[in-house]
Amino acid sequence: TGLFIRHAAMERRALVAEAEAQVQRLSRSWADRQNEVLEQASAMLDAAGRIQAIHDLDPVGCDRVVHDIARHHSWILGLSVIAKDGSPECSSNADTLPDGPLAAWSFLDDIETARSLTISEFVRPKSRMQEIYFAGVPLTNGKRFEGSLVVALDPSWLGDASSRAGLAPSLESIVIDRFGHIVDAQPTPGGDVAKRLPHSLVSRLSIESEGVSIEPDPLGVA
Repeated sequence: TGLFIRHAAMERRALVAEAEAQVQRLSRSWADRQNEVLEQASAMLDAAGRIQAIHDLDPVGCDRVVHDIARHHSWILGLSVIAKDGSPECSSNADTLPDGPLAAWSFLDDIETARSLTISEFVRPKSRMQEIYFAGVPLTNGKRFEGSLVVALDPSWLGDASSRAGLAPSLESIVIDRFGHIVDAQPTPGGDVAKRLPHSLVSRLSIESEGVSIEPDPLGVA
């Protein structure tokens, strides 16, 4: 029995070491891909916000412009101009916006407060089952806040990051955002996406600046 226990312990240490290495690889791949997407979004939003029809919240002119921009960027699900009062002035795909009154969407308040590129929490859009992210920038006239330019991001880039990491087929992984929402799950993406991990676990992980933390399975699978 003693030999079996020793062998099992050694095997577990080897498995944990391999899992740690793959977690580090996935973390780097996901961070790199996220930076790529957000840099693209930031550059596009900055350039689009300078177009007069969008800057002036012209509902006729900006409708044509946002459709044209969205057509040329495959990672855009929808590009929308939303006035300060929450009314959508134009959108390349209004069904990507949240259901309900936009005036109650806290993300728009965050954009007004930050006055810079802002990333949303998960949002359930009108026409999609899977929650999506938004990035947004303020539209201002001098120092006066007039509205927001927001882009719905295609979530498929999350799976791209996991694929780039080249994880072992036997490894199951989840990636969470800073709020604890699961944003990607491998090797079966989609099933757990948008679930939220316990606050206690997210709080513990958020204070770790680096390294690997060994935690119980947060989804209760193992």
